[in-house]
Amino acid sequence: MKVSRTRTAAHRSPYDSRNAEITRLANNLYQKGCFPGGSGSISLVVNRSPFRILITPSSFKKFEKGDGLLIDQCGVPVRSAGEKISGEVKTHIAIYEKIMDASCVIHPHSLNSLLTADRSGSEVIFKGFEVLKAFGIKEKDGSLKIPIIDNTYDKDERARMVTEALLQGSPAVIIRRHGMFVYGKSMDEARQRTELLEFLMEYNLRETAKSV
Repeated sequence: MKVSRTRTAAHRSPYDSRNAEITRLANNLYQKGCFPGGSGSISLVVNRSPFRILITPSSFKKFEKGDGLLIDQCGVPVRSAGEKISGEVKTHIAIYEKIMDASCVIHPHSLNSLLTADRSGSEVIFKGFEVLKAFGIKEKDGSLKIPIIDNTYDKDERARMVTEALLQGSPAVIIRRHGMFVYGKSMDEARQRTELLEFLMEYNLRETAKSV
């Protein structure tokens, strides 16, 4: 007899709806080139006490409905998990611990962020763009500074470096030859910030290419 994998209402997890949200966002950003080869990650807070986050697995499984992993403050799965946990889980947790109004973190591995870091110093500045209003910058000549840090394979050190940069007041940080971390007070805000930063980086890169 064929057994249906569809969950009944009685067996659905209270996190299923959030799982569906994170899967939709992962697929959307994958289509925009943010997760090449199934890389990158997304997480969101589902509870502060006890601390619980949902995070996408480290594979193409992140694009399949219901495969988000429920993690505690130590980075350990709360429920049995057959999928590999993202190697960036320590950084995700550190951001939530240091920035209390963060509810969603997106970690894209986009080409725009890699090229921007290659062509910049310790930061990239976007100035005078109308879309900066989404970052709370209302002045006509206002600017947004995004710090750029070097990559490290020490996961604890990377978590420290990323949170230190974000605590300077930036909504994002770019890591050379790696990617970017963006946070928001909600999933919608994190997504908006990610998409707008990708737009701004692409604009700068195209303008630079025109002058070469």
